[in-house]
Amino acid sequence: MTIKISDIVSTVADVTGVTAVEMQSGSRLRRISRARFMVYFLAREMTDKSFPTIGRCLNTHHTSVLNGAQKAEALREDHPEFAEQLWTCQKILRGERSDDEADPVRSDIRKQWRRGVHVGVIMRNLGVTQARVFEAVQ
Repeated sequence: MTIKISDIVSTVADVTGVTAVEMQSGSRLRRISRARFMVYFLAREMTDKSFPTIGRCLNTHHTSVLNGAQKAEALREDHPEFAEQLWTCQKILRGERSDDEADPVRSDIRKQWRRGVHVGVIMRNLGVTQARVFEAVQ
């Protein structure tokens, strides 16, 4: 199975809640930058594309891709949430079954949580307990 950069961008967007447009915007907001770094890292690790080719696909300079991929490597070591998102993206791109596929309610909880929906609203929307919400997002 050949993985395309567009597949990586859409997967990272789904997992992080950052849109493809935001990733390509050049914004320096942490959540957007980290999603962008994740795309650079995954594109380099999971495709045979060079840094200049990845940069052209994402409308950025190849040195930005290099630096972003290196930052993703460091973030993976130091930030468990980033590492978890990166791991989830890799599993999805490889076609492996994710925990969320086995439990669709957990998937819905996590999606709403990533969008910043309040715990009480998630509980009401999905008819789950507070404990269930916190278990799903940990």
